[in-house]
Amino acid sequence: MNTPRNVQQSSAVKGSVRIGIAPGVLLVGSMTVGVILAEVVLRTFGFSYGNTHMESSSVLHHVHVSDHRFISYHSSQEYGGHLVYYDNEGLRASPEATTKEEGTPTFVVAFLGDSFVEALQVSHEDSFVGRLEAAAPSGVSTRNYGTSSYGPLLYLLQWKTQIRNVKPTHVFLMLYGNDIRNDETMARIATYDQTGTVVSVPGPKQTWGTTLAQKFHLLRLMNMVRLQLLWAWEHRDETSETPVAAFIEENPNINELTDRYLRQLVEEIRASGAALVLMAVPSKERTLRSRLRTNEPSFATKVQKWASDHTIPYVDLSSAFYAAADDNIQVFFDRDIHFTPEGHKIVTDVLTAACPKLFSQQSQTENCVAR
Repeated sequence: MNTPRNVQQSSAVKGSVRIGIAPGVLLVGSMTVGVILAEVVLRTFGFSYGNTHMESSSVLHHVHVSDHRFISYHSSQEYGGHLVYYDNEGLRASPEATTKEEGTPTFVVAFLGDSFVEALQVSHEDSFVGRLEAAAPSGVSTRNYGTSSYGPLLYLLQWKTQIRNVKPTHVFLMLYGNDIRNDETMARIATYDQTGTVVSVPGPKQTWGTTLAQKFHLLRLMNMVRLQLLWAWEHRDETSETPVAAFIEENPNINELTDRYLRQLVEEIRASGAALVLMAVPSKERTLRSRLRTNEPSFATKVQKWASDHTIPYVDLSSAFYAAADDNIQVFFDRDIHFTPEGHKIVTDVLTAACPKLFSQQSQTENCVAR
Protein backbone atom coordinates (compact mmCIF):
# COMPACT_ATOMS: atom_id res chain seq x y z
CA MET A 1 0.00 0.00 0.00
CA ASN A 2 1.35 3.39 -0.95
CA THR A 3 1.97 5.93 1.86
CA PRO A 4 0.19 9.22 1.25
CA ARG A 5 2.50 11.96 0.01
CA ASN A 6 1.66 14.35 2.89
CA VAL A 7 2.61 11.67 5.42
CA GLN A 8 5.92 11.11 3.62
CA GLN A 9 6.61 14.86 3.68
CA SER A 10 5.75 15.09 7.39
CA SER A 11 8.12 12.24 8.21
CA ALA A 12 10.85 13.88 6.16
CA VAL A 13 10.39 17.21 7.96
CA LYS A 14 10.51 15.52 11.37
CA GLY A 15 13.66 13.72 10.38
CA SER A 16 15.26 16.95 9.21
CA VAL A 17 14.32 18.67 12.48
CA ARG A 18 15.87 15.83 14.47
CA ILE A 19 19.03 16.02 12.36
CA GLY A 20 19.13 19.82 12.82
CA ILE A 21 18.55 19.69 16.57
CA ALA A 22 21.20 17.09 17.24
CA PRO A 23 24.25 19.33 16.48
CA GLY A 24 22.68 22.16 18.46
CA VAL A 25 22.14 19.97 21.50
CA LEU A 26 25.67 18.63 21.13
CA LEU A 27 27.07 22.17 20.91
CA VAL A 28 25.15 23.38 23.97
CA GLY A 29 26.14 20.28 25.90
CA SER A 30 29.80 20.69 24.96
CA MET A 31 29.77 24.36 25.97
CA THR A 32 28.13 23.50 29.28
CA VAL A 33 30.71 20.82 30.01
CA GLY A 34 33.48 23.24 29.02
CA VAL A 35 32.17 25.94 31.36
CA ILE A 36 31.88 23.46 34.22
CA LEU A 37 35.40 22.15 33.61
CA ALA A 38 36.78 25.69 33.44
CA GLU A 39 35.06 26.57 36.72
CA VAL A 40 36.41 23.43 38.38
CA VAL A 41 39.96 24.17 37.18
CA LEU A 42 39.80 27.79 38.37
CA ARG A 43 38.50 26.72 41.77
CA THR A 44 41.04 23.92 42.09
CA PHE A 45 43.99 26.19 41.41
CA GLY A 46 42.56 29.19 43.29
CA PHE A 47 42.20 31.56 40.33
CA SER A 48 39.50 33.66 41.95
CA TYR A 49 39.99 37.20 40.67
CA GLY A 50 38.24 39.84 42.70
CA ASN A 51 35.89 42.66 41.82
CA THR A 52 32.75 41.63 43.66
CA HIS A 53 34.02 41.44 47.23
CA MET A 54 31.32 43.75 48.63
CA GLU A 55 27.69 43.07 49.41
CA SER A 56 24.84 45.38 50.31
CA SER A 57 24.13 46.08 53.97
CA SER A 58 20.92 47.39 55.51
CA VAL A 59 22.92 49.32 58.14
CA LEU A 60 26.42 50.01 56.77
CA HIS A 61 25.49 50.44 53.09
CA HIS A 62 28.16 47.97 51.92
CA VAL A 63 30.31 45.43 53.71
CA HIS A 64 32.86 42.78 52.78
CA VAL A 65 31.70 39.30 51.87
CA SER A 66 32.65 37.20 54.89
CA ASP A 67 34.96 34.19 54.61
CA HIS A 68 35.85 35.26 51.06
CA ARG A 69 39.08 34.87 49.06
CA PHE A 70 40.10 36.41 45.77
CA ILE A 71 43.15 37.52 43.80
CA SER A 72 43.62 41.29 43.68
CA TYR A 73 44.37 43.02 40.38
CA HIS A 74 44.48 46.44 38.76
CA SER A 75 43.37 47.12 35.19
CA SER A 76 46.79 48.57 34.31
CA GLN A 77 48.46 45.50 35.86
CA GLU A 78 50.50 47.88 38.03
CA TYR A 79 49.86 45.62 40.98
CA GLY A 80 48.05 42.38 41.70
CA GLY A 81 48.49 38.65 41.89
CA HIS A 82 48.28 38.43 45.68
CA LEU A 83 45.52 36.71 47.61
CA VAL A 84 43.05 38.77 49.62
CA TYR A 85 41.09 37.17 52.43
CA TYR A 86 38.16 38.42 54.51
CA ASP A 87 37.57 36.39 57.66
CA ASN A 88 34.23 35.24 59.06
CA GLU A 89 33.62 38.77 60.37
CA GLY A 90 34.37 40.33 56.99
CA LEU A 91 37.71 41.80 58.17
CA ARG A 92 40.83 41.87 56.01
CA ALA A 93 43.14 39.24 57.47
CA SER A 94 46.01 36.95 56.60
CA PRO A 95 45.04 34.26 54.07
CA GLU A 96 47.16 31.82 56.05
CA ALA A 97 45.23 30.01 58.74
CA THR A 98 46.65 30.93 62.13
CA THR A 99 45.81 29.75 65.60
CA LYS A 100 44.32 32.48 67.75
CA GLU A 101 46.10 33.16 71.01
CA GLU A 102 44.32 31.61 73.94
CA GLY A 103 43.08 33.87 76.67
CA THR A 104 42.13 37.53 76.64
CA PRO A 105 44.66 39.85 74.95
CA THR A 106 46.11 42.73 76.95
CA PHE A 107 45.53 45.18 74.10
CA VAL A 108 43.00 45.06 71.26
CA VAL A 109 43.90 47.52 68.49
CA ALA A 110 41.23 48.47 65.94
CA PHE A 111 42.18 50.19 62.68
CA LEU A 112 39.46 52.24 60.98
CA GLY A 113 39.65 53.83 57.56
CA ASP A 114 38.75 53.42 53.93
CA SER A 115 40.64 51.68 51.12
CA PHE A 116 44.01 52.93 52.41
CA VAL A 117 43.54 50.81 55.54
CA GLU A 118 41.85 47.95 53.69
CA ALA A 119 44.91 47.95 51.35
CA LEU A 120 43.80 45.60 48.58
CA GLN A 121 46.67 46.85 46.43
CA VAL A 122 49.24 44.92 48.46
CA SER A 123 49.36 41.59 50.24
CA HIS A 124 48.27 41.43 53.85
CA GLU A 125 51.88 40.89 54.87
CA ASP A 126 52.94 44.09 53.04
CA SER A 127 50.10 46.26 54.38
CA PHE A 128 50.83 48.42 57.41
CA VAL A 129 48.19 46.59 59.48
CA GLY A 130 49.69 43.24 58.50
CA ARG A 131 53.21 44.44 59.29
CA LEU A 132 52.13 45.79 62.67
CA GLU A 133 50.30 42.56 63.41
CA ALA A 134 53.45 40.55 62.67
CA ALA A 135 55.62 42.83 64.81
CA ALA A 136 53.24 43.11 67.76
CA PRO A 137 54.34 41.46 71.01
CA SER A 138 52.36 38.71 72.69
CA GLY A 139 49.11 39.98 74.15
CA VAL A 140 48.38 42.49 71.35
CA SER A 141 45.52 41.70 68.96
CA THR A 142 45.03 43.79 65.80
CA ARG A 143 41.82 44.06 63.77
CA ASN A 144 41.52 45.69 60.34
CA TYR A 145 38.10 47.33 59.86
CA GLY A 146 39.20 49.25 56.75
CA THR A 147 36.47 49.37 54.08
CA SER A 148 36.51 51.17 50.74
CA SER A 149 34.37 54.30 50.41
CA TYR A 150 33.68 54.66 54.12
CA GLY A 151 33.79 57.98 55.99
CA PRO A 152 33.14 59.30 59.52
CA LEU A 153 29.36 58.73 59.31
CA LEU A 154 29.89 55.03 58.49
CA TYR A 155 32.78 54.79 60.99
CA LEU A 156 30.33 55.88 63.68
CA LEU A 157 27.84 53.19 62.67
CA GLN A 158 30.66 50.68 62.31
CA TRP A 159 31.75 51.46 65.86
CA LYS A 160 28.24 50.94 67.23
CA THR A 161 27.48 47.74 65.31
CA GLN A 162 30.84 45.99 64.82
CA ILE A 163 33.58 47.37 67.02
CA ARG A 164 32.29 48.51 70.40
CA ASN A 165 31.42 45.01 71.61
CA VAL A 166 34.96 43.82 70.83
CA LYS A 167 36.11 46.33 73.48
CA PRO A 168 39.25 47.67 71.81
CA THR A 169 41.82 49.35 74.00
CA HIS A 170 43.18 51.46 71.13
CA VAL A 171 41.59 52.84 67.95
CA PHE A 172 43.63 54.23 65.06
CA LEU A 173 41.53 56.19 62.57
CA MET A 174 42.94 57.22 59.18
CA LEU A 175 41.07 59.96 57.28
CA TYR A 176 41.25 60.88 53.59
CA GLY A 177 40.11 63.88 51.56
CA ASN A 178 37.07 62.21 49.98
CA ASP A 179 35.61 61.45 53.44
CA ILE A 180 33.77 64.78 53.34
CA ARG A 181 32.03 63.92 50.06
CA ASN A 182 31.30 60.38 51.24
CA ASP A 183 29.60 61.74 54.37
CA GLU A 184 27.41 64.04 52.29
CA THR A 185 26.38 61.15 50.03
CA MET A 186 25.61 58.77 52.88
CA ALA A 187 23.75 61.39 54.94
CA ARG A 188 21.28 61.88 52.08
CA ILE A 189 20.20 58.24 52.09
CA ALA A 190 20.56 57.53 55.83
CA THR A 191 17.67 56.83 58.19
CA TYR A 192 17.37 58.73 61.47
CA ASP A 193 15.53 58.29 64.76
CA GLN A 194 13.29 60.90 66.40
CA THR A 195 16.29 62.72 67.87
CA GLY A 196 17.97 63.04 64.48
CA THR A 197 20.59 60.39 65.25
CA VAL A 198 21.60 58.31 62.26
CA VAL A 199 20.66 54.66 62.73
CA SER A 200 21.43 53.13 59.35
CA VAL A 201 22.49 53.73 55.76
CA PRO A 202 20.63 51.15 53.64
CA GLY A 203 22.61 49.85 50.71
CA PRO A 204 21.37 49.17 47.17
CA LYS A 205 19.62 45.96 46.21
CA GLN A 206 21.97 43.12 45.34
CA THR A 207 21.70 42.42 41.60
CA TRP A 208 21.62 38.89 40.20
CA GLY A 209 24.73 39.72 38.16
CA THR A 210 26.72 40.61 41.27
CA THR A 211 25.50 37.48 43.04
CA LEU A 212 26.57 35.28 40.13
CA ALA A 213 29.96 37.01 39.89
CA GLN A 214 30.54 36.39 43.59
CA LYS A 215 29.82 32.69 43.18
CA PHE A 216 31.52 31.86 39.86
CA HIS A 217 35.26 32.17 39.30
CA LEU A 218 34.93 32.07 35.51
CA LEU A 219 32.81 35.22 35.46
CA ARG A 220 35.40 37.01 37.62
CA LEU A 221 38.17 35.97 35.22
CA MET A 222 36.18 37.14 32.19
CA ASN A 223 35.50 40.50 33.83
CA MET A 224 39.18 40.94 34.71
CA VAL A 225 40.17 40.33 31.07
CA ARG A 226 37.45 42.73 29.89
CA LEU A 227 38.63 45.50 32.22
CA GLN A 228 42.28 45.06 31.29
CA LEU A 229 41.49 45.13 27.56
CA LEU A 230 39.32 48.22 28.05
CA TRP A 231 42.10 49.93 30.02
CA ALA A 232 44.69 49.08 27.35
CA TRP A 233 42.43 50.51 24.63
CA GLU A 234 41.73 53.72 26.53
CA HIS A 235 45.47 54.27 27.15
CA ARG A 236 46.72 53.04 23.77
CA ASP A 237 48.28 56.39 22.83
CA GLU A 238 50.27 56.80 26.02
CA THR A 239 54.03 56.52 25.99
CA SER A 240 56.46 56.11 28.85
CA GLU A 241 56.92 59.89 28.76
CA THR A 242 53.20 60.57 29.03
CA PRO A 243 52.47 62.35 32.33
CA VAL A 244 50.31 60.23 34.59
CA ALA A 245 47.46 62.09 36.22
CA ALA A 246 45.37 59.05 37.10
CA PHE A 247 44.11 60.44 40.37
CA ILE A 248 41.97 63.30 41.58
CA GLU A 249 43.00 64.52 44.98
CA GLU A 250 40.46 66.34 47.10
CA ASN A 251 41.43 68.94 49.68
CA PRO A 252 38.18 69.99 51.36
CA ASN A 253 37.71 71.66 54.69
CA ILE A 254 36.17 69.58 57.47
CA ASN A 255 32.58 70.79 57.19
CA GLU A 256 29.87 70.89 59.83
CA LEU A 257 28.48 67.48 58.84
CA THR A 258 31.75 65.58 59.08
CA ASP A 259 32.74 67.54 62.19
CA ARG A 260 29.51 66.39 63.88
CA TYR A 261 30.08 62.70 63.10
CA LEU A 262 33.73 62.85 64.08
CA ARG A 263 32.85 64.43 67.43
CA GLN A 264 30.19 61.78 68.05
CA LEU A 265 32.69 59.04 67.21
CA VAL A 266 35.27 60.57 69.55
CA GLU A 267 32.71 60.71 72.35
CA GLU A 268 31.70 57.08 71.80
CA ILE A 269 35.29 55.84 71.79
CA ARG A 270 36.27 57.85 74.85
CA ALA A 271 33.18 56.68 76.71
CA SER A 272 34.28 53.08 76.10
CA GLY A 273 37.65 53.77 77.72
CA ALA A 274 39.60 53.19 74.51
CA ALA A 275 42.39 55.50 73.39
CA LEU A 276 41.95 57.16 69.99
CA VAL A 277 44.68 58.25 67.57
CA LEU A 278 43.99 60.21 64.39
CA MET A 279 46.09 60.21 61.23
CA ALA A 280 45.50 61.24 57.62
CA VAL A 281 46.66 60.11 54.20
CA PRO A 282 49.48 62.37 52.98
CA SER A 283 48.89 64.38 49.82
CA LYS A 284 50.17 62.41 46.83
CA GLU A 285 50.62 65.60 44.80
CA ARG A 286 52.73 67.28 47.48
CA THR A 287 54.64 64.09 48.17
CA LEU A 288 55.65 63.70 44.51
CA ARG A 289 56.05 67.40 43.71
CA SER A 290 58.00 69.22 46.38
CA ARG A 291 57.24 72.61 44.82
CA LEU A 292 53.60 72.16 45.91
CA ARG A 293 54.55 71.96 49.60
CA THR A 294 53.42 75.48 50.32
CA ASN A 295 51.91 77.10 53.39
CA GLU A 296 48.44 76.33 52.06
CA PRO A 297 47.15 73.54 54.33
CA SER A 298 46.70 70.07 52.90
CA PHE A 299 43.84 67.87 54.05
CA ALA A 300 46.25 66.09 56.40
CA THR A 301 47.19 69.44 57.94
CA LYS A 302 43.51 70.26 58.45
CA VAL A 303 42.97 66.93 60.20
CA GLN A 304 45.99 67.60 62.40
CA LYS A 305 44.56 70.96 63.46
CA TRP A 306 41.13 69.41 64.11
CA ALA A 307 42.78 66.78 66.30
CA SER A 308 44.68 69.45 68.21
CA ASP A 309 41.51 71.49 68.73
CA HIS A 310 39.82 68.44 70.23
CA THR A 311 42.84 67.23 72.23
CA ILE A 312 43.19 64.01 70.25
CA PRO A 313 46.63 62.47 69.64
CA TYR A 314 47.66 62.81 65.99
CA VAL A 315 50.36 60.88 64.11
CA ASP A 316 51.94 62.83 61.25
CA LEU A 317 52.63 60.67 58.18
CA SER A 318 53.27 63.47 55.70
CA SER A 319 56.76 64.39 56.87
CA ALA A 320 57.97 60.81 56.53
CA PHE A 321 56.37 60.46 53.08
CA TYR A 322 57.95 63.71 51.85
CA ALA A 323 61.37 62.62 53.07
CA ALA A 324 61.04 59.19 51.43
CA ALA A 325 59.95 60.68 48.10
CA ASP A 326 62.87 63.11 48.21
CA ASP A 327 65.09 60.01 48.53
CA ASN A 328 63.44 58.58 45.38
CA ILE A 329 61.46 55.94 47.29
CA GLN A 330 58.16 55.21 45.54
CA VAL A 331 55.50 55.49 48.22
CA PHE A 332 52.44 55.76 45.92
CA PHE A 333 51.61 53.72 42.84
CA ASP A 334 51.96 55.62 39.56
CA ARG A 335 48.44 54.97 38.26
CA ASP A 336 46.69 54.49 41.57
CA ILE A 337 46.24 56.78 44.57
CA HIS A 338 47.15 54.14 47.15
CA PHE A 339 50.34 53.27 49.01
CA THR A 340 52.96 50.93 47.58
CA PRO A 341 54.53 48.30 49.86
CA GLU A 342 57.23 50.90 50.59
CA GLY A 343 54.53 53.41 51.56
CA HIS A 344 52.98 50.90 53.91
CA LYS A 345 56.38 50.25 55.46
CA ILE A 346 56.75 53.96 56.20
CA VAL A 347 53.33 54.04 57.90
CA THR A 348 54.43 51.00 59.91
CA ASP A 349 57.67 52.67 60.99
CA VAL A 350 55.93 55.90 62.02
CA LEU A 351 53.26 54.09 64.06
CA THR A 352 55.83 51.83 65.67
CA ALA A 353 57.86 54.85 66.74
CA ALA A 354 54.70 56.56 68.05
CA CYS A 355 53.50 53.53 70.02
CA PRO A 356 56.27 50.98 70.52
CA LYS A 357 54.55 49.17 73.40
CA LEU A 358 51.90 48.01 70.93
CA PHE A 359 53.94 47.33 67.83
CA SER A 360 57.49 46.38 68.82
CA GLN A 361 58.61 43.17 70.49
CA GLN A 362 61.97 44.80 71.25
CA SER A 363 60.50 47.85 72.96
CA GLN A 364 61.54 48.45 76.55
CA THR A 365 59.35 51.54 76.93
CA GLU A 366 55.72 52.00 77.92
CA ASN A 367 55.47 55.29 76.05
CA CYS A 368 52.70 55.53 73.48
CA VAL A 369 51.05 58.50 71.83
CA ALA A 370 47.76 56.80 72.74
CA ARG A 371 48.71 55.80 76.31
